[in-house]
Amino acid sequence: MIIQNPAGDCVQLYSDITYRIALVIWFLSALISFFTLAFLKTAPYGRHFNTHSNLLSNYTMRTDLAWILQESPNLIIPPMYLYFHSHCFHFTSSSGLLFSLFFIHYFQRTLMYPLLMKSPFKPTPVFICILCLIWCTINAFLITKGITFTDSKPRDPIRVSFGILLWTIGFYINMQSDHILRKLRVTDTKNEYLIPHGFLFEFVSCPNYLGEIIEWIGFAIAAQNVYAAWIFAFWTIANLAPRAIHHHKWYLLHFTEYKSLHRTALLPFVL
Repeated sequence: MIIQNPAGDCVQLYSDITYRIALVIWFLSALISFFTLAFLKTAPYGRHFNTHSNLLSNYTMRTDLAWILQESPNLIIPPMYLYFHSHCFHFTSSSGLLFSLFFIHYFQRTLMYPLLMKSPFKPTPVFICILCLIWCTINAFLITKGITFTDSKPRDPIRVSFGILLWTIGFYINMQSDHILRKLRVTDTKNEYLIPHGFLFEFVSCPNYLGEIIEWIGFAIAAQNVYAAWIFAFWTIANLAPRAIHHHKWYLLHFTEYKSLHRTALLPFVL
């Protein structure tokens, strides 16, 4: 909790310890999510969606609308927080760069990605959308709080530059991979999944996930002492690494020729 005294200065009341406890809980939640998705349950959306998997799966909504709704906190919470707490911190150039990376990614993910979908009417479970909405709300707040919380501490410009470079590489991999997947939808009149080819798809089944993981690792390196950014990177791995493995197994199950392509799930020649 942050209040302003009569002199106009900001006074923090137990916010430091509360924020750190929240980060610990958020990290433990990521660990639970990883083990759940890796060993117990495949997230039931996209190609793994099955209306008969459980009762909650019977309630669905359009995929494009689900994406816009669930990702929207990433575009709403940071500017709201910065507006209402602008008097409580000094905004630095490195913080501006971090927020720029965050907004570029989520502008594309929240608005451009769903608008470019070739199958926007495909169903997404409402409960999945709600879970993602809650997740994005918490994560956006913790990231924003973390960047402003450490704003007074100098960041190494070399690490910032390297992190931004890594983020840019990951962003390009993610965008190019999504473009290839969208092109498959144009040629697929039956709205069925096909084997993608070209770019990093020649090495792994899910280069789009690999790109996003690289993005947020780069973001965390640039953020340096923003622990929320490192937990965010771990969350990304916890969600996308198991899903990449499930995608890879799905390709092997549905395409007899897929094994001969000698691809791995996520990391070329490794995983």
